[in-house]
Order: sequence, then structure tokens, then C-alpha cells
Amino acid sequence: TEKLENSYIKEFKVPASQLKPIIELSIREMFGLEIDKELMRNLTSPPEFDNSITEPYAEKLNLNGPRMGYTFFTGEIGSILQASEKAGGFDVLPAMFQFGYQFETQYLNEGNFQGLFEFIPTITGMDQNLFIPSFSILNGMRNNRTGWEFAIGPTFSLNKIATGYTDELGFWRNEKDINFSNPNNIELETRLASDGVQKLTTSFVIAAGKSFRSGKLNIPINAYIVPSKKGLRFGASFGFNGKKNK
Repeated sequence: TEKLENSYIKEFKVPASQLKPIIELSIREMFGLEIDKELMRNLTSPPEFDNSITEPYAEKLNLNGPRMGYTFFTGEIGSILQASEKAGGFDVLPAMFQFGYQFETQYLNEGNFQGLFEFIPTITGMDQNLFIPSFSILNGMRNNRTGWEFAIGPTFSLNKIATGYTDELGFWRNEKDINFSNPNNIELETRLASDGVQKLTTSFVIAAGKSFRSGKLNIPINAYIVPSKKGLRFGASFGFNGKKNK
């Protein structure tokens, strides 16, 4: 009859890889057939425009690379670090240099945001003749466009731990010493001590940061805190890599 049978107008975000499902959705909806509503929403709703369907090749910021910075200790832990060895301390400053390497894996990429796991082995205290290895496993979110990120997770460290007491003269008495005695029946405590044995300790890390870009160079800067009833540990670090975004 040379008359228009039907017409259909809808605005899609059209990446080349999605032309086939767009044509299929359009024809089915035009003739009143059942459609994949979730796929239609992802391809047509403005709040959903930036996602892994409409942006299958969106850049993912990758920050694998070295990390270095300073960590600071407060509270009882800070006091023990500063105390003399006769008091069971380490006779060092409660601020130490640390360095390590960050390995990360992105498991989610939706538009501007990505979810990631970060694995960070570090060594702390070598500037003060200490060797404190640790390993952190963080789970977080990062904005690909602005570089801001937030992550939380456990951290595992090897520290010298001992059980004993501090006498009235301020001397630390380790129960493992051959000449150990406790004539006044002072309550024993388990704590960080320079004459202790290496034990695995666990804590929880809360971290946030931002990555700055200069050409192909990424410069992430992060701050973190490790809460504890025996003292807060906090610090800052920076790193770099020259890898292309994936």
C-alpha cells in the first residue's frame, strides 16, 4: 500500500559492539514482543550509560608498583618503642620508614568506578635497625576518572612479643628469662618487647588516597590508619608506575 506500517524512535548509547542487541531490542519492542528489560535499561537510561555494557573498553586505572613512606606509632606501642632495652623497649623513634610493592587485581569495572583487591607486602623500620615485615590484603573502590580510592582490609605482621611484668624500678622482667622471679605476684602482661619472640599479629587497615597523572606516569598518594586498643598507627605513602591504563 506504500503506507508506513510502523515507526520507532528511541535514543541509545551506541558502542559498535552493541549494534546487534540494539537492533534486536528495537524490533521486538516496536512490534510489542517481550524484551530484556535490564539490557534495555543499561543501553538507554542516562544514569546507566557508563557501565561495562556500554563502555566495554573503558580505561581501568592500574597502580601496580613500588610504595614507600613513613608510619607513626602512638599510645602504648609508641612508648614501648621509645623505651630503653632494660625496660623491654627498642630505644627507637616511633616513626619509621617503610617500603614495599602493591599488586592489584580489578574484579569490577562499571563506568567511572572499579572494584579491586590490593596485595601489599612491606618492610618497616630498617632505617632504625629493625626488620618488621607485613602483608596487607585490601578490598576497595576507585574512581577511574578522578583517581580517588578507598580500601579496607586485614594486615599481618611479624612482631617481637613477650609475657612478663615491669617491676617497681622500671625494669622489664620476661618470664622466659632463666632468672625470672615475681616475688610481689605482679600481674603478667603479654606485649611488644625487644626480648620477645617473633609472632604473627593481625590488625585492620583503613586507607584512602588519590592518584595523580602526568602523561603515562601514575603517582598514587595514600594515607592509612590501623586502630588498636594499645595505640593508633597511621602513615602515608606514595608510589609510581609508568604502565598504560588497561
